[in-house]
Amino acid sequence: MKPSHPKIRQLLHQYQDGLTAKEISERLEKRHDTIYAALQNMPDTYIDRWREAQQQLPPQAVWCAVVPPEDCPKPRPKKLNDRPAKLRRLVK
Repeated sequence: MKPSHPKIRQLLHQYQDGLTAKEISERLEKRHDTIYAALQNMPDTYIDRWREAQQQLPPQAVWCAVVPPEDCPKPRPKKLNDRPAKLRRLVK
């Protein structure tokens, strides 16, 4: 993991609506190309939408970070007699 990845991830989690690479670079005081390269290499960041730029500039990508869901709860161990009623009738 690159040193800037955790900072970018934390910033994107703070701004859940997303930020452009330029906005991230301004907030972290890093070069725009460094931030853009990091965003492309981070598996948990993605382009959420495109923002129209001003003065005939190309649209800007708005980046977001995936918020991982909670782990699935561990299943409880089944009892030996914990068979469905239909199956119990067939076995008897």
